[in-house]
Amino acid sequence: MKTGYLVETIQDECIKLNTPGNKNNYDFLKTLLENKKFIFLGESSHCVKEYSSSKIDLIKYLHKELGFNVIAFESELGDCLLGDYLVETTNIALLEFMQGSIGKMWQNSTNLELFEYIQQTKSYEQPLKLAGVDVQQSEGKHLSSFLLKELPNDLKQKFQKFDDRVNEILKMERIKKKEIQKEFEELINLGEILLQELKGIDLLNEQRLKKGIIHSINNRVDYFKANIEKGFSQLFEYRDYLMARNLEYLAEELYPNEKIIIWAHNLHIKKLSSSSLLSPYKSMFENTNNNIKEQSIVIGYYAKEGKYGNPFGEVFSFKKVNKKHLEWLLNQTMYESFFIPCQPSWANQKMKVLESGGLRLTIKPIEQYDGIIFFKNVNPTGFLANN
Repeated sequence: MKTGYLVETIQDECIKLNTPGNKNNYDFLKTLLENKKFIFLGESSHCVKEYSSSKIDLIKYLHKELGFNVIAFESELGDCLLGDYLVETTNIALLEFMQGSIGKMWQNSTNLELFEYIQQTKSYEQPLKLAGVDVQQSEGKHLSSFLLKELPNDLKQKFQKFDDRVNEILKMERIKKKEIQKEFEELINLGEILLQELKGIDLLNEQRLKKGIIHSINNRVDYFKANIEKGFSQLFEYRDYLMARNLEYLAEELYPNEKIIIWAHNLHIKKLSSSSLLSPYKSMFENTNNNIKEQSIVIGYYAKEGKYGNPFGEVFSFKKVNKKHLEWLLNQTMYESFFIPCQPSWANQKMKVLESGGLRLTIKPIEQYDGIIFFKNVNPTGFLANN
């Protein structure tokens, strides 16, 4: 198909977005979201200000207008669950709420607005609830600090031993299984003991909280085991498998009657990531059950050029793209930012895309997304100096 025709088609089908923060009207999503319970919001790179600002505007709209009452981050399930509990039951400071809940990749001055909104809605009849889908073990966040405060002494000591040593091993540049085989087996056994004993105690008479904590500790045992036994690519895919199980747990056990927003990298939400020729894998979305898939829409976020950051305040530039790239094609429109549904009229072509600033992949947009939100130029999110 000729490029000129594609450009004309995209120009006709795209829907202009206002500058982030200027109250975009997302009413055009109502038809797409009819009878849907899940919306996946991706991003080609983390720490992009325009992506976060746009998502925050969209999340507020979805919560206020369409009854999406749960926002699930690509962060550890237990930390987010405890963060939501603490912001509802204590006078926790806003920054502490955010930093104890989500990974450093998400902690920035832009996203602080979302956590302020979550905090404000706790007085609403239908508040926005914070959740997490990830299994990457955290250190010193809400889950660990809560358990070290609330567990009885003997169980507290077991948890601290497991938590501290697992974190130490996971921070090693190279884990040699043979050298830690005996300790590895002891730690897995200790984790299983923790799980059994946690089931027998009372945690503030909060059964939902207790169930979520047990599920999260089980994640830690599983993911620690996988870090020792699997190679890099296997571990990446297994993480997505476990994140899919976490999403199913949120949807079926913790929030069965709620609509859920999922915030994660594009690589985790693609609908058919296993179709990639270079590095096929099954994403979190592809690993979910058919019930979730049938009730979902998936939106990817891309940009033509600009800069993105990391949690340490470093700034990087997007690599250049050419006419074979989705980003080049979408950049031909007149709008600085817009939403475009992935229709056969344009999205059934193979195109290159950039993920994480420079990872080049080839996709058919219609296979991976229901729609794309695009920006011509982007900037890094604000860095938190005390992070």
